[in-house]
Parts: sequence; C-alpha cells; structure tokens
Amino acid sequence: MQQKADLEREVAKLFKWNRRKREDLEKELKKVGKWKSFGLDTNQQYYAEIIKEFKERFLALQIKYGIVQS
Repeated sequence: MQQKADLEREVAKLFKWNRRKREDLEKELKKVGKWKSFGLDTNQQYYAEIIKEFKERFLALQIKYGIVQS
C-alpha cells in the first residue's frame, strides 16, 4: 500500500509540473505574440519539449514501480 501511495504522490507531482510548465509557456507565448487562441492543435508545436519530457518522466516512474519493464 505504501508503494501505491508513493506512486500516486509522484504521479500527482508530475502532472502538477506538466500543468505549470504549460501555463508558463502559454504566458510566454502570449507575451511575445505567438499564442493563437483558435484551433485544438494550433500551439502544439510549442509544447513538444514539455510533452517529450513528461513522457520520459512518466515512463521512468512506471519502471521505478515495476509497472513496465525497461
């Protein structure tokens, strides 16, 4: 049960990091006039590095807790 609680805590922390990074990027893009407020994937290219790092961190957690094999 402790391992599950630790995993849940780390996943919540990762999602919080993701949300904060995306919000910071959105603010920066708006500040420099690059943000487009229409279309679902309009700004997606700007999020590529955040998405990549999120996936890497999430996979690392899955490996750490034995959910997937490395």
